[in-house]
Amino acid sequence: MIKYGNEENRMNIAEGQLDGIGVKQDTKKAISILTDLAKSGSEDAARKLGYLYSWGEYNVQDKVIGFEFRLMAASREDAAPLSCYQVGCDYLYGDGVAEGETEALRWFKKAYSQVKDHGHYLSPGAFEHIEDLLFSDNDHL
Repeated sequence: MIKYGNEENRMNIAEGQLDGIGVKQDTKKAISILTDLAKSGSEDAARKLGYLYSWGEYNVQDKVIGFEFRLMAASREDAAPLSCYQVGCDYLYGDGVAEGETEALRWFKKAYSQVKDHGHYLSPGAFEHIEDLLFSDNDHL
């Protein structure tokens, strides 16, 4: 496969190919580039593939593959809280994986830690959802 420069350039090319912006639309080539990036350690590419497969964007849908890519993104030690939050939701709601409360809580705790201990950003709505699940007396799980 032809390499298109650094990760950012390759992400831009893949995203352009998904929408046909600046280059001919080519979903297969875009997914190939994103997959190569994800397997090389790109959290952004893995998270993007997780979204594409889970939500059926560009006529690709496989919730199990989507979960696997989101898990790949979240498994990095320095994973963004969003990646961890998405995997927690997958386990909580059984999206692409069997429901698992213990695993959901583990991923929500990692996302919470990335925000509180490391100053990473997570949208206020998602952060409030995590706090509610982790610290309320309500039986959400």
